[in-house]
Amino acid sequence: MKKLLAAIALFVLLVIIPSISMAAGSVVATKAVEGMITTLTYAWIGDAGTGAVPASISSSVRGWIVQAVTIPGTGTAPTDLYDITLTDGATPALDLFGGALADRSQTLKQMVSPKNTAGASVIPFFKGQLTLNITNQGVHSATGTVIVTIYNEP
Repeated sequence: MKKLLAAIALFVLLVIIPSISMAAGSVVATKAVEGMITTLTYAWIGDAGTGAVPASISSSVRGWIVQAVTIPGTGTAPTDLYDITLTDGATPALDLFGGALADRSQTLKQMVSPKNTAGASVIPFFKGQLTLNITNQGVHSATGTVIVTIYNEP
């Protein structure tokens, strides 16, 4: 009986736990400041089992959000027409791009500016931490990058 329990424990440690930890999607958020410009870069990988990407919170920023560039992965492309929101962290969350990051291409690099709820281009001022949310992405282990440009408050 002890050998059976030891074999089961070994199986769990060597097979089950590593596969669970490797399956989770991830996002690495980095911040670079150069003069008056802050660049937030979110490099993401979809879950190996579901394609889901966890929400990711940036470090604190303060300035005007100018644009976002989305770059689908070159190895495993995301689901065509996947959606992104960049929110303010409040409840309920406000999409600072007003839906402009919806329906992203699985093959093309795209750039958008923030929109208001009426669809007009705006340059919103923001102070705090931004949250990246990716939905409707179901390709296992898909990758991509989102680059957000912010003009810093002087």
